[in-house]
Amino acid sequence: MADQLAVCAPDELDPGHRYDVVIANILAGTILELAESLESALTPGGTLILSGILAPQADRVCAAFAQYNLTAFSQEEWVALVGQRP
Repeated sequence: MADQLAVCAPDELDPGHRYDVVIANILAGTILELAESLESALTPGGTLILSGILAPQADRVCAAFAQYNLTAFSQEEWVALVGQRP
């Protein structure tokens, strides 16, 4: 199954399945609202990629996912955050 890709809306996530990579390309407010769902969908050691975040909001998102030791990548006013679940 390592060669499969599932793309779905957050409300379509299977609560009984975990993923090696979870990507959320949505605004910071929505990422924060979905934090619990995003975390529960990620395997231990899995990679979390959060993008679509405006630069002034990145610190708030980093604080909400502090255990992931997120690294920020910026382009103009947008930020992507990447980290691993412990």
